[in-house]
Amino acid sequence: MRGSREEIIDFVRGLAVIDMMLVHYRDFFESVPLIIVKKLIGFSDFAIEGFIFSAGFAVGYHYFSKFRTNRKSTTRRLLYRALNIVKIQYLMILTIGLFSAVLLGKIVTGSDTIAQYIVKSLLFLKQEGLLHILPTFVPLLILSIPMLHILVRGYGVVLLIVSLCFFAVGNQNPNIFSLGEKPIFPVILWQLYFVIGVLWGKRYFSTGKLLPGGPGTHLFVASAVLFIMMFVYFGHHFIPEWGYLRQIYGIKVSKFPLNYFGFLYHGAILYMIICLVTMGQKRGLPIIKPGSFIMLFGRNSLLTFVIHVYFVKFIVILNHFVPVTALMSPVIVGLNVITGIVAAKYVENRQERLTSYKVATK
Repeated sequence: MRGSREEIIDFVRGLAVIDMMLVHYRDFFESVPLIIVKKLIGFSDFAIEGFIFSAGFAVGYHYFSKFRTNRKSTTRRLLYRALNIVKIQYLMILTIGLFSAVLLGKIVTGSDTIAQYIVKSLLFLKQEGLLHILPTFVPLLILSIPMLHILVRGYGVVLLIVSLCFFAVGNQNPNIFSLGEKPIFPVILWQLYFVIGVLWGKRYFSTGKLLPGGPGTHLFVASAVLFIMMFVYFGHHFIPEWGYLRQIYGIKVSKFPLNYFGFLYHGAILYMIICLVTMGQKRGLPIIKPGSFIMLFGRNSLLTFVIHVYFVKFIVILNHFVPVTALMSPVIVGLNVITGIVAAKYVENRQERLTSYKVATK
């Protein structure tokens, strides 16, 4: 049914969850053979891109049609989603954030007291690892409301142009609208993924085609862009002259802060994954089915993210007292994955029981 969940996007979001876990655990891959794995994980990272794009896609695919028929209700729903993220963020700050601050002291709080650390965190003025991610989505969800107003008037092209202009400004000064510590994911830059997701989701809702013209053509484009960006990124290893040119003209692929080349490089990875998953679904691959654990992660990405934060924060705290060995880290990663699967299945089963109860009592 149009406007309901889209399996391909759920699957891509589930892959982003797994990629996020690998990215956050890669610092424990310190043995010689795993160093290569650690670097490959970093070079192929698309987690935050996938999350922001899919959040925008949900707005365009799920909320656009609702907004056309009932603007007030849809606006309240989007604001409620933003508020829900704030509540979850506060829960993490007052539990694992406070816990780590008490145990590790200045390592976490820096020059602040614990009270100052908590207040700044609650006001989103701190940029602490892992606890800096969810606040990125709050302004994006709020901004989606004026975006929908623009889209219902048929100005999708204008929205994209405005988004590109903000991205250009952000490349000059990524912290122009930032308060407190410099954000790791400045909204002025990362909103471009969100806007593309909104436009893509809206188009998919209208046409029923995720990749118009067939995934093969899109895969070729994604591969071509990625190949070019890989040369920009790694070409100096094979052609020293390219390295000199990069230095002279300041050419680099950057994700922190995101620049044009970083957007094209990591965006092409995400684009290629969407193409490959679409092709896999057409061929009936069993992994792209509602019962797969990747789909579970994708449909319950916020839940699995929160569980992941607690696991990673725990392992970081533990590592300050008892160094995490190469044996312990995969065990903790495995427990993280299993806990995420169990929690996601519990939530889905509970939702199914509630749905069945509502149907039976009608």
